[in-house]
Amino acid sequence: MPLLSDLKNSSCLFESAVGATSTENEAFLARLTSSSKAVVPSTRPSLFVLQGECALCQGSPKFDMVGSDDATTCVVVVITGENRMVYVAHVDESSCDESLVEALTACTDHGQSRAKVYLAGGYDGSVGDSVLRNLMTSSSGLETQVSLELCCLGEINRDERGFPRTRALAVDLQSGTPYPFTFEYRGPEISRRHAQRSLATGCRLYPLVKRSGVMHLAPLKVILGYGDKFFYERLLTVAKDDPDEFLQQYSTSPLHESDMFIPDMVGMITFMLSMNGKTVPEAHYEMTGSEWRTV
Repeated sequence: MPLLSDLKNSSCLFESAVGATSTENEAFLARLTSSSKAVVPSTRPSLFVLQGECALCQGSPKFDMVGSDDATTCVVVVITGENRMVYVAHVDESSCDESLVEALTACTDHGQSRAKVYLAGGYDGSVGDSVLRNLMTSSSGLETQVSLELCCLGEINRDERGFPRTRALAVDLQSGTPYPFTFEYRGPEISRRHAQRSLATGCRLYPLVKRSGVMHLAPLKVILGYGDKFFYERLLTVAKDDPDEFLQQYSTSPLHESDMFIPDMVGMITFMLSMNGKTVPEAHYEMTGSEWRTV
């Protein structure tokens, strides 16, 4: 596998990274057709993040699989360390932040051990280029080997129609094998978590899971102005009456969203309208068996 340090002098970083992992990228995509059901089952303890979320914690034995899905123009980032630390993030164009520095530092024991990086999604390449450059900057001060195991971004992730071949990345922490699989179980409070990201100020990724492995949902105060309330109420009507128009109004890739996009956004909007003017208390969850439970 190419090392990030080997790519640092490349004049075309994105193309070099994708090309250097071409065999791994094709093997990754081939797992879509070789599997009868391209889904991580709910029976496997999984650490899943939504768009705009990240997690940095001890991976195994608490978790079998880590990753995210529904990444169209976004990029799913997974970093695994020999010390069993794992980082997973779902990065959009506004949230490529300094959490990568913390992640690489933690996953390499401050540069004392090796780590592996997996990237997938981003069929148009723009966010992928930003993520790669951020990774290069973040790893520049580490005296260790950080290998790029997968870089399934841009053209290689587009079919003959120009549609994304996959929007998902799930990494098996035992074998290190990446799969283009969605997740049957995405964890608790999906609508609230989408709202947390939508209502946030600034562009930082939300740190969903702490190093202890506990999921933390901060208190969320929902305040919608009259204009916002009217806009969201109208969007709910549009989603019911004309889903295609809803995608045109609310998606950056209206032709390429997954089947989960509209139900997720409707759930988020319904949650925000129902909680308008209220504060949702903080919540903590811990993985017990294969399910997140309140602690």
